[in-house]
Amino acid sequence: MVKDLKVIGPEDKNENVLEKLWEGILEAAAWVLKNKKEDQVATKLPLEGKFNTPRPNIIYAIYELLRNGFIQALNPSLDYEININQVGEPDTRTSLEKFKDRIKERKEHGETVKEEKKKEDAGKSPAEIKKEKQEEKKKADEKKKEEPRKSLRERRKEKAEEREK
Repeated sequence: MVKDLKVIGPEDKNENVLEKLWEGILEAAAWVLKNKKEDQVATKLPLEGKFNTPRPNIIYAIYELLRNGFIQALNPSLDYEININQVGEPDTRTSLEKFKDRIKERKEHGETVKEEKKKEDAGKSPAEIKKEKQEEKKKADEKKKEEPRKSLRERRKEKAEEREK
């Protein structure tokens, strides 16, 4: 999950034309795939196989990327999909069957979250619920305004400096 992604910044003025073009393409792709409400680019990448030869499920990753961008933002949380009892058991399902099962699990999880939210909001009037949502949005907007926007290169440089210390 990436929030406030900036590929092009003021430090890019000394780069050659190809680098600038590539960064422009990345910036455009990030803008298209970004969830505008949450200001994030996110996906899930399921890995299968042995540790030294993992097999990513690219189709599902693309689905999650598009879903995050256009339908519903991914929540920054653990999904507890790893089960120690499944280790060593061969999975005989096809990629399409696995993909369908993941979507079904996702829908079931979404319905559970909606039911929990309804129970939480059961004693509240619609006006109270609307007011809470507005307050949450206002807090999120204020937080975004307080944080300075940094380019990807600036964030990488800061992380490198932190590692050196």
